[in-house]
Amino acid sequence: QMHYNTTNAKAVPDKTSVRVKVDKSVQTEAYIMPFTNPLWVTQKAMPIPAGAPDTMHEFSYDAATAVSLRTKGAIAKDKPFKVHTAALHQHLHGTHSTLEVTKDGVPSQCLLDIANWDFHWQGSYAFVNPKTVNPGDAFHIACHWDNSEQKQPLNSDGRRMPPQDLNWGENTTDEMCIGFMYVTQD
Repeated sequence: QMHYNTTNAKAVPDKTSVRVKVDKSVQTEAYIMPFTNPLWVTQKAMPIPAGAPDTMHEFSYDAATAVSLRTKGAIAKDKPFKVHTAALHQHLHGTHSTLEVTKDGVPSQCLLDIANWDFHWQGSYAFVNPKTVNPGDAFHIACHWDNSEQKQPLNSDGRRMPPQDLNWGENTTDEMCIGFMYVTQD
């Protein structure tokens, strides 16, 4: 998916290209695992009120079930699996986000903690040693946003746009709270 920001710049033709290499087989199948609250996406259940300086939403769900559902059972939910990389995603109003593994509701492994979110720098982080997630563990994601007047993006004439109620959406001026993990199972 490609995002374009034409709020502060003139639209120009896209010159993106992609190179893909396909191997006939792999030693271990791997999957990209997005993680977010489905209700935030399907029911716009992630309100961020206009003017609010710190709104937080969080979501936890059984990790093995989430990964098994996402991979259509390719990763069994009754066996441990490994997380090799983690990434978080928010838009312009994001300030802080975390993705962690919990055991009985208590944090047991921090996968990623971005204390000062910057929309203009996004990447995934590879672990030196993969993190093992066991049946019964849960993924937990939490995101914070600043929707105060001081955090509003600039419009084309350099003035701040007025605060508006925000929710989940694809536009850069909407918001998101989603984690991504690269997972495998032996």
